[in-house]
Amino acid sequence: MALHVASVVRYDPALASSDDSTAQYFLFQRHVSRLNTAHAHFWPAAAPTAKDDPPIVTASALAEVLNAAVAGAGVDTATTALRLKVLLSETGEMHVSECGPVPERVDMFSGLLDDAAADAAGNSALETPWAVYLDTQPTEQSDVTLHKTSVRDVYAAARERVLPADAPARIEVLLHNPRREITEGSIANVAFLRGGEWVTPSSAAMGGLMGAVRSEMLARGVLRELLPHEAITVDDVVAGEKVLLLNGVQGVTCGRIVLGPYVP
Repeated sequence: MALHVASVVRYDPALASSDDSTAQYFLFQRHVSRLNTAHAHFWPAAAPTAKDDPPIVTASALAEVLNAAVAGAGVDTATTALRLKVLLSETGEMHVSECGPVPERVDMFSGLLDDAAADAAGNSALETPWAVYLDTQPTEQSDVTLHKTSVRDVYAAARERVLPADAPARIEVLLHNPRREITEGSIANVAFLRGGEWVTPSSAAMGGLMGAVRSEMLARGVLRELLPHEAITVDDVVAGEKVLLLNGVQGVTCGRIVLGPYVP
């Protein structure tokens, strides 16, 4: 299969708004931007050249593709949230390659709440922390660890090294580069609490995808991107410490570091 750039979008009827026809797609505009940025990175010669030229991915085009996938999902989309994986080709063709139901989320940013606040908000059952393990081998930085694509081999390999095939849900594996610097998770960006602020690895300096939720949290000032000399290494993390997991389908959830091998 030829390389495609990708973004995974959450459709959620609970997010719908009469004022915005795309509000049911979590962080819709972030996905538009992400797809265009990734496309320009891999295929700069295909990028629009004139100031007035439309982008490769317009909001209306992405909405059309997503709406068609939701309409054909075969579930009650008035009550069911969906995970939609969008693939974009070099020539600008888009399609949804995966579409399936996902669990309800009461608050898409509930990982930011402290434990007491999460309980008060009624999220206790949904906010059982993810168990977060460290990969046992480094992952080299590359174009496909900077921009999300159809090539997911390095992420699958990280999970296979650490977890059995029948591992339960809500388990994440943190990747690190050859300098032992934490970069991201196998299915989510990551943030650590350091000096009273949430910080996330620099995609350019350390590695890690420029995810939609990560971009949103940086723009809101909720996260700060680490400078190169501030890298968090595998030796810096502490067993039991809380981390944030940032994912286009789950939003912001929380995890707890588990050191050592996976134990069922």
